[in-house]
Amino acid sequence: LAHFTWFILGSSLPLSLDDPACQHHEMYNAFYNNTGSQDGDGPLDSEVRFYGGCNFKRNTYDFGIEAVLLHPKSRGRVALASADPKTMPVAEYPQLWEEDFDDLE
Repeated sequence: LAHFTWFILGSSLPLSLDDPACQHHEMYNAFYNNTGSQDGDGPLDSEVRFYGGCNFKRNTYDFGIEAVLLHPKSRGRVALASADPKTMPVAEYPQLWEEDFDDLE
């Protein structure tokens, strides 16, 4: 279960390919224990990922934040529509259960 949001910051100065902020990549991840003991030995329940890079057409620095619940209680389904390995599987995403929202808070 994940939620992704993009942010765009404008710049009055031209962006440079040499600028480290313009490297398109996942910057870092942070893992959290939301449900167990907080002594460092509990389970990893959620993750936050930070992405960044530059858009040279818009002259903006773009970054995104993705919150991921690693063990949601709601369940989806992945099914094979065909025995042909070139056919993409079908993913059915569930409606979120109330407990999943509580865990993300």
